[in-house]
Amino acid sequence: MATFYHDAYQIYELLDKSYQDPPSPAAMRDLFNRRPSEARREFVYGQTLLHKSFEFFSHETEVIDILLEAYPRALEKEDDDGYLPIHRLLLGRWGSNIKEVMGKIIDAFPECLVTPTTTGGELPLHIASKRTERVDIIQYLLCFPDACQYRDYHGKFPLDYALEARIPSPAIVQLLVNQHPVLLSFPNESGALKIHQMLNKCSLLERSNYDDLIEILVSGCESSLRFQDSSGSTPLLLACTQNHSLSQIYSLVRKWPEQVTPNRSKCIFDPTAFNGEILYPSLISKSTKMSNVREWLVREPDARFRQDLHGRLPIHYAVISKSKGAEDIVRCLLFGQDEDGVASAVMSNPPSVQQLSTKDNNGRLPIHLASASPTCRPEILKLLIDTHMQSLMEQDNDGRLPWHYGECSRQDLVFETTAELFPEMEVILDLVPEDIQWDVLSVKCHD
Repeated sequence: MATFYHDAYQIYELLDKSYQDPPSPAAMRDLFNRRPSEARREFVYGQTLLHKSFEFFSHETEVIDILLEAYPRALEKEDDDGYLPIHRLLLGRWGSNIKEVMGKIIDAFPECLVTPTTTGGELPLHIASKRTERVDIIQYLLCFPDACQYRDYHGKFPLDYALEARIPSPAIVQLLVNQHPVLLSFPNESGALKIHQMLNKCSLLERSNYDDLIEILVSGCESSLRFQDSSGSTPLLLACTQNHSLSQIYSLVRKWPEQVTPNRSKCIFDPTAFNGEILYPSLISKSTKMSNVREWLVREPDARFRQDLHGRLPIHYAVISKSKGAEDIVRCLLFGQDEDGVASAVMSNPPSVQQLSTKDNNGRLPIHLASASPTCRPEILKLLIDTHMQSLMEQDNDGRLPWHYGECSRQDLVFETTAELFPEMEVILDLVPEDIQWDVLSVKCHD
């Protein structure tokens, strides 16, 4: 008895330590011939020998063959985490012949393809879709194509996991989209479709690596271009406001050109044409050039007075521009230019006041947005105040004056100027956080 137990203990130790060599097939056959019950032994966390071998030695097909022959029902056994052996196989190291091992499992127990983990509700396809090294494994699991449309307990499809990979594989994403393109029209809990999610993701990373993925998602469901997420943004609006690559924007526009220039035939890539109300936020970008704004306004002088779907004019975006020429862009929009392209300094020009007194859908003037931006330059704030002083006393829909936002963003110039120009104003501290109320009082009391 001691000898048999020792044999089994040795096998367990070998399977439990990934740095060890796999057990000897001859020793395993000898053990199971002498004591068949050892093949059914369960170890820590409820794992069978098959779980252990898939976790550490999936590339040893002879070991797998012996275990399947000695105890084929192990394929149906769940461990304490709710994983079948096939789940452990896909979670472990993928050897060069993992496809051959999968074939043995699926032939012996085809139901494993539709058996989810009890803890996360993940099918084998969910687990495999999180990895990007083997496209052929995904293709093999798609012998049951309906697995693509199964949600796990987190509400995610295999496609979601493929897109969430650190660097998603276009080939894997294409395979999953081809099976069930309708999944591209399913929003998540935030109302975002797959195209919205991917645009948000690649805005933070190397955008050029995602051109193929954007094209796949757009081609798979062109109607997704017409959907807005919970913030009211279409895919094109996201791409423009987050300064995505031109190739990605082209993929979005090519499928639905009307979204850019409704009732007009202009192209957004013509630098001499104003690129449509939906693209106003491009003014925020670091790459916006004064020459482009100048050419837009030469073609369409009235564009500066057209409000977008948020009720904002171009000046609302220009005051928070990250461009090096932000001040010149603001002056150009407010005052126009002379023949030499130099912004005029006529502060009483009515068009400038018309722009600075236009409120967006939240009741905010350009001075509200500029005050709320911690990166807005003092010279721009001073220009706005000098041009339309009365805007300092305009409230938005929440009852906040520009200085309320200025105090939160540490734009102290706004409150100091407001207190100087309107000494009798009522200082309502409830509209700013408690931790900065003392700063407001100190300035007011000092005056």
